[in-house]
Amino acid sequence: DEEVKFFWEALRGMEPKDRTAFINFSTGRGRLPSNAADFPLNFTLKKLFCASNPDMYLPLAHTCFFSLSLPKYSSLEVCRKKL
Repeated sequence: DEEVKFFWEALRGMEPKDRTAFINFSTGRGRLPSNAADFPLNFTLKKLFCASNPDMYLPLAHTCFFSLSLPKYSSLEVCRKKL
């Protein structure tokens, strides 16, 4: 889906401090474990269904489940702003 592509492109374009803030927002941790074996779950992106214009909504983090619900943003620029 296009919003998933926007998400990964926005994440790749972030400065390290912004990535750290995103990790804190989405996991509730200040940093990620040093190796994959220490991850309790795989990261998941889910669709966030919105009653009106998705560009008006923020992503929703589920820190206990290491997942993020993402609205169907209309552009990469909107996705960058909301993340």
